[in-house]
Amino acid sequence: MFKISSVEWTDICIYTLSFVEAKLSHGSQKQKISKTSTVA
Repeated sequence: MFKISSVEWTDICIYTLSFVEAKLSHGSQKQKISKTSTVA
């Protein structure tokens, strides 16, 4: 078992979350665009 520092662990979490979000948003691209335009 290898040790992971808290900083590396945070980076892994952020990377995983952004990857999952990208996968999900890719399926609902139109929804994301309309959401962004509403905010802007």
